[in-house]
Amino acid sequence: MQYWVNAGFLEVDQMIPVAQAAEALGMTIQLVATEVPVGDFRLDIQAIDADGNVVIIENQLECTSHDHLGKVLTYLSNLDAKIAIWIVGDFREEHAEA
Repeated sequence: MQYWVNAGFLEVDQMIPVAQAAEALGMTIQLVATEVPVGDFRLDIQAIDADGNVVIIENQLECTSHDHLGKVLTYLSNLDAKIAIWIVGDFREEHAEA
């Protein structure tokens, strides 16, 4: 399992709770809401970090796709988020380099 944050990747061997993933990335986050409406889409998890920045978290059980990458970018923009965490089963090279 890989967790992507704007700054890079973190490899983990098993699924771990989002707060633990954030902690492993050196972050502290607080849950704001789940299934947050963003236009016709729904963000999986919205949180804030210790500095009050909006954090968006998108879960994707399978390999990355253009659909989910587009959603991550849409949520970042529409919610004025500073941090994105994209939890996926595996990253396609093209998406990891984007």
